[in-house]
Order: sequence, then structure tokens, then C-alpha cells
Amino acid sequence: MTRAMRLLSGLIGALVALALLIVAVFLLMPAERLAQIAVDRLAAETGREITIEAATRPVLWPDLMITVDGLEVANPSWAGTRPLLRAEQATLQVGWQALFGGDGGVDSLDLSGADLTLVRADDGRLSWRNGEASLLPLVLRQAEMQGGRVRYLDRAAGTTLDVRQVTASIDLNESAGGSAAFVTSGVANGALMELSGTIAQAAEFFEGTSQPVRLDLLWDEGSLRFNGTAALGGEARGDLVLRARDISPVASLWAGSVPDGIARWIGNELAVRGTVSVATGGSVHLRNGIVELGDTQLNAALDLVPGEDRPLVRGTITGGRIGFGPEFEFASLVADGTWSRDPIDVSGLFDMDADLTVRADGLGVGSVILEGLDMRVALTRGRMVFDIAQIGLAEGQLAGEFVINGRGGLSVGGDLLLANAQAGPLFEAMSGHAPVEGRGSASVEFLGVGDDLFALVDGLEAEGDVLIGQGALSGVDLAGLALNVDAPGDITEFDRVVAEFRVRSGVVITEDLMLDGPWGSFAGAGQIDLAERSMDYRLEPAAWPERELPVPVLINGRWGNVEAVPDAQALADLAAAAAADRARAAEVARLLGGPIAPSEPDPEVEVEE
Repeated sequence: MTRAMRLLSGLIGALVALALLIVAVFLLMPAERLAQIAVDRLAAETGREITIEAATRPVLWPDLMITVDGLEVANPSWAGTRPLLRAEQATLQVGWQALFGGDGGVDSLDLSGADLTLVRADDGRLSWRNGEASLLPLVLRQAEMQGGRVRYLDRAAGTTLDVRQVTASIDLNESAGGSAAFVTSGVANGALMELSGTIAQAAEFFEGTSQPVRLDLLWDEGSLRFNGTAALGGEARGDLVLRARDISPVASLWAGSVPDGIARWIGNELAVRGTVSVATGGSVHLRNGIVELGDTQLNAALDLVPGEDRPLVRGTITGGRIGFGPEFEFASLVADGTWSRDPIDVSGLFDMDADLTVRADGLGVGSVILEGLDMRVALTRGRMVFDIAQIGLAEGQLAGEFVINGRGGLSVGGDLLLANAQAGPLFEAMSGHAPVEGRGSASVEFLGVGDDLFALVDGLEAEGDVLIGQGALSGVDLAGLALNVDAPGDITEFDRVVAEFRVRSGVVITEDLMLDGPWGSFAGAGQIDLAERSMDYRLEPAAWPERELPVPVLINGRWGNVEAVPDAQALADLAAAAAADRARAAEVARLLGGPIAPSEPDPEVEVEE
């Protein structure tokens, strides 16, 4: 063997001996110490404190693989006391080159029982960044998570996203230029959701640079797809498609909850598509939006803006006819002949504020059809104001203001004017039948206070007036009753009804009702007890043909069982007066010595007692 060969052989032998010595040192070193070397290296790269509670014997080849218990990566102090990452158990695979002088990256991370808390500060700082560098690419090149929890606290937007029972698989494919693919599932606000997607350049995405992103969110009764550009903790813009039979799970991610009435209205047929953008401050903007509710298609331009206490939704909604279901029938508010005493929950009025302009072809509320809506809806700290420029109602026009106020309990008020409307459809909607036909106008200023429907009606205060032109009152012949004759039909045709009224503690009081018809006229007074659903009116004959002697008509009873009858006392008085007239006529004839001359009118009046 030559000298050179012996030297080379000795050098190789020395290197082998050194390698064996290094392996021996690692094999003899406690597992916690080996794990600490790895996490110390990672801590130095990330600038964050990283601790472990225990570790198992590592696997040394081909890469270093360590399983540790109680892994914790600290958040910055401004983010709060929760760590950025805590896992009951974590298995890390680190290449030897990375460990001894490489880039410090973890090739793979398998987390069990992990709790990840991401925080965005009021000034825009991100807890997963260390100065200008993001920690997530270092920690999450390839990761699996089972039974985890992810929280995202956006203090700038005032929102919190909390997802539990998270199972996730994330693959950052460096060989494909840094693209990432992920599949995850979890429970948010009680609903199981699945999220999958891709990111074109994951490292730049984590650094806050917008990248092409595709997201697909699925839940039990709906789906949402986003295709556009986005950055973690930054802006996003792209095409949105939402289809759902129940929007509560996805809406609760932003608004907390969806009021039951809105959920029932949306029902099983909601679709939304358009261009959506998310600004750095957390605001969400929908443009060129098309909202489909069953057969209704609406155009929408909406903004969802974070606020100090609650989000604000503002914008414009235009388009076709909007429909609410039969549960919104006015008559359905009354059960068993009484107003409901079930408490009315108005807590949903405080979930968000709103400023919306609505211009739609129509709105169906039960059997009531509103045409040509033009109004503004403003919701501020639990007080909703409908500023109605114009709404077509019962072939007439409604305008004014209607207010629902949830502050300090529920109150409902307004100042409304209804012009040139048909009375029949209004009575049909309110009571289920149409006793009055005719076209007219009405105005009312009202206020009701109470936490249930009965209390609202029982405490109602109002002022108003009503005028109905030529029409008919079905079910009763008032003229026939006043004359105490057999009515040819149960109907009262009239030329005009006019009255002013006031409402005190739920009782409608009228003192100057005028009812004119071809048969004469009545002057009426009385009251309607709205809470007890009863009425008591007296109609006094005011102008009749000279030969007729009408009597007042009394109208009283509970709704659905109202009776109209002649005033019995007035009938008795009229009969007594007629008898007295006959007696006086007979006495005059006796004094004159003969019967009354045939040319004189017979004063006798036939009256049925």
C-alpha cells in the first residue's frame, strides 16, 4: 500500500470514528436535551420563546424526528397571555442541514390537541410576525392537526373567530414554487364546517402580500366559494358565490347570530354572487351583487364596516318583489281570540347597525302586497327607523315614518299617511274578512310600549283621522235598523264615512263620526277596546227624509260577534210619543164634535215594539 493510500485510509477511518462518536453522543444524550437543541435553534430563528415539557427518544436518520409533549410558542406580550401555539403533543421532523446551519425550517409538524391563537392589533401588528418576517412558514411548511382549536382575534375590526375540533392538513409545496394546499374541518358556533383551498405563493401570502387564492367553505345546508387574491391579515378581492338553505353558520362568523324572522324569511332558496373585497381594516364590500330569494332577484351594493360596538351594513338594494311567508300574516298574531303575551325578543336589533336604501318592485308580507317600495332603513344601537318615501298599499300610497325601538324594552311608533287606498284589502289582511268596501285615506301618529304584543296594544297611544268615499258596509243594514223595518239585504251603502279618533291606553275613542248615504246620515260616537277586542258605538240619525222617524242604532260586542240593533229605549219612547199623538188627535176630534178632516195627514205611526 502506498503512503498516500495509507494516509487516505487513515483519514477515512478517523472520519468514521468521529461519526460514530457523534452518534454515540446523541444516543447517550437525554431525549429532552436533544429536543431542546432543536427548539433552541427554532427559537433563535423565530425570535420567540419556545418551551417543551417532555420528549421521547428521537429518530436520527434520515432526518431528526422528535416527539415532544407540551410544546408552546409564545405570542408577543401585546397580544395577551395566550401563546401563539400550544400542543399537547407535537412531532417535528427537521433536516440535519437545517438544524446545523440551514434556514431553520421544520420539514413537517404533526400536532395533537393544538391551540393556535392569532391576534391582529388595533395598529395592524400581527402576532404571527416577528418584525418584518412571518413565523408561520418556518413552523408550518407541512403540518397535520387533530383535535385542535384556532382563534383569530381582530382587535382592529372588533371581531373574533373561534373554531374548535379542528382537523387540518397543510402542504406547502416548495418544489412547485411555494404553492400551498390545505383541507380543514372544524366547529364554529355549533356548526360543522369544511374549508379547503389553494394559495399560489404561501410564503408571500404569510408575509402579507396578496396572492391568488381559492377557498371552498361547506356546511350542512350551504356552500361558499371565493376565487381571487388575498393575503393573511391583509386585503382580499375576488368573485364570491354563496348558495344556502341556512345562512346562520356563515353569517354568525361576522354578525354573531341571525334573527329567527330573517332566517325564516330567507328559507330554503338563497343565492348570492358578485365581487367581494375585504379591506385591511376588516370591512367587507359587495359590488355587482345579485341576490336571489326564491323567484326574486335583487341587485345589491353593500358594505359591512366594523364599528366600536357593532358592525355597520350600508348600501342599496334594488330589484324585484320580496316575499315574507304566511307566518307574517297579521291575523296570525292573534291566537284563540287574544293577543299573544309571549315576550318579543329584540336582542337581534343590537347585533349590527344598518343604513340601507331599498327600492324594490314589491314586498309581500303574508297576504298584504306592497308595491313600488322606496324607503330608507336605518338601524342604530337597537333603534330601527323606516323612512318611507313611497309604498303602494291597497291601490293607494303609504308614506311616513315607522320606528321599532329596542332600547330599554320594546316600543313601536310612527307617523303614517295612507292616501286613496281600498279599505277592503286592509280589513282582509287584519281580520281575515272585508266588512268595508270603498276607497279612502287615513293618517295616524302612534306609540306603543311593551315587551309582548298584548302589552303593546293595551298601552297604545295615538291620534288620527279617516275618510272613506262611496262604498258599502257588508253584514248589516243600518238604515233598515234605524227605521225598524225588514231589511232588503244585509248591506249598507254609503256616500262617505269621516271621523277623527284618539287612542288612550289601547282604547280608540271617536266622538264625531259621520256616515252619509242616499238614505240619510248618522252622527256616531263610541270606542273600540283594542286589547279586549270589543267595540261599543251609538249611531244617531242626523239627516233623514221628513216623513221618516229613524231611531239610533247600537253596535257592540266582541270582534267576530258584533251585533247592530235599534236602540230599544228610543223605540219605546217613539211608541209612547205616537200613542200620545193618537190620544191628542182623538181629544181634538171630540171637542170639535166630529172626526178629523180627511184632508189632514194621519199622525198615526206604526211602530213595532
